[in-house]
Amino acid sequence: MESENNEYNADRCIACGHSNSYVRLQPYHQCKMSDGAPCTTCYRIEHLESKILEARRVLDDLVQQHRELKTERNHIHDPITSRLSPEVISTIFQFSLPSVPDGSQRDVDMPNRKDVASPLILGAVCRSWRNIAWSTPSLWTFISVCVNDPDLPNLGDLACQWLARSGNLPLSIHIFASLDSPEDDWNNEDWFLLDRFGPFVELVNQQSSRWHKVDLSLPSSALSAFCGDLQSHSPLQTLRIHSIHEEWPAPPGQFSMKHSTPSPYNVYLSQLSFNAVVIEWANVTEVDIDSFGINECIELLERAPQLRYCRFSGLYIHFGQLVKGTIHHQLQTLDVENTGPESLSLLCNKLSLPGLSKFAYTKGGGQLPIKSLESFFNRSSCPLKELKIMGAVFDYVGIINLLQATPSISRLDLLPAQLAYDFSSKFFKLLADSSIARNEDGQDSDNFLPNLQTFRFHVGTGISWIYVPDVFGPLSELDNPCRRPLKAFHINVFKNPEFIEKDIVSRLLGILEAGLDLQIGYLSENLDLIQASMKHYGMVNNVEGENNLTPPYAE
Repeated sequence: MESENNEYNADRCIACGHSNSYVRLQPYHQCKMSDGAPCTTCYRIEHLESKILEARRVLDDLVQQHRELKTERNHIHDPITSRLSPEVISTIFQFSLPSVPDGSQRDVDMPNRKDVASPLILGAVCRSWRNIAWSTPSLWTFISVCVNDPDLPNLGDLACQWLARSGNLPLSIHIFASLDSPEDDWNNEDWFLLDRFGPFVELVNQQSSRWHKVDLSLPSSALSAFCGDLQSHSPLQTLRIHSIHEEWPAPPGQFSMKHSTPSPYNVYLSQLSFNAVVIEWANVTEVDIDSFGINECIELLERAPQLRYCRFSGLYIHFGQLVKGTIHHQLQTLDVENTGPESLSLLCNKLSLPGLSKFAYTKGGGQLPIKSLESFFNRSSCPLKELKIMGAVFDYVGIINLLQATPSISRLDLLPAQLAYDFSSKFFKLLADSSIARNEDGQDSDNFLPNLQTFRFHVGTGISWIYVPDVFGPLSELDNPCRRPLKAFHINVFKNPEFIEKDIVSRLLGILEAGLDLQIGYLSENLDLIQASMKHYGMVNNVEGENNLTPPYAE
């Protein structure tokens, strides 16, 4: 199909695009040299101009006929529009667009410029596609704009048309400043107030009654510009704000709407203080926070009683400020990362979370505050199901004490930042020795991890394989009701893995044949160490899938 475009510049020829200067052909003055009549030359020019204008009218008519024939041909040749109804094609167009990020968490990739322009690309195929795309509001509900793009002043009409095509549907808005621009462009407190950005900000504010998801990645001083209009209530569901700046703490700035206080469900804040965002926290169920003080975390938890999921990153202590304690009954998942052990310890000492079922501490880097965590879990009396400790320093005795305080967990992830040479063998042996409960109901308080179903162990190097085959317990006891319900055991080796001993490989194969989920891999090379070891010892002639790790291990 050939592209059809009926939007032409009035000063351009519709056939070739050159300037239509001949449209305004006029003599410079009325010639009266021949007894009050035009001279021969002027007469010839006037006659020629009339022929030119007539030729233009003929050419315009031919071009219009050509365009109509192309439309007819496209309709005949297009396998979509010739066979499907506009409603079905509209649905196909909707499924063809890249998905819009949820916006509630930091680990999302925003669509690139080409993805954002997908509705325009669909409309450029032919007139039929354009008519359908232009009349499908759901194609136009996501808008992404770089506010320090030099072309922004020229995009005002496009933005107006884009938003108009979205009808009255809820909008997802992504507004960001490019860090590729000179630093003083985005670090200057007044850069955002330039006239060339004002019309666009006003346009966005006029649509505040349709704000559904808002994602702002801007200098904090620019946040106040996005304040909505004076009449509408915002139905905002997801708010994501990342303040870009060189300084810390962040320069003053506040997100606050004029007419109403939005009440979102999902909130992500980065490099901002708690008071820099004016929202109603009562309905928030999910937060992702980067760079808060511990006292701000406590205030957030008190202001958000419906919170279910919480991720804190980069927490710090406001020295000299009193941190009070709090109880939050609804929180189910707490994920703390990139936070030092002192900050984690203070947070745990001030919290009680009776409903907590998932806890993760990752990328801490220091000594795991075992006592604070143990006290936290005991004080909360929570039904903890999943525990993840990654990138922290802990010893065998300390982690065993912590795990004995959490007998309800069914999934365990461990990655010691430093590993003693005998840690893995002692830990795996303990799992093997306690695989069968000491009493019939399997819930004796002396039993170690009686409910564990999935265990993932991540290690740099220096692992001992001798007790790995015994972790599941005797294979003859798989149907024993007193057996720990362990079904999955995954080991991820990060550095220089060695082949597993041949006799141990044979025992591991028995585990796999029993239908248990055992995976031992070197993820950086996507290498399955069991299969690689089998091939090394010549236990099979050809191992298929040697370099393919299957989910959920290859995460």
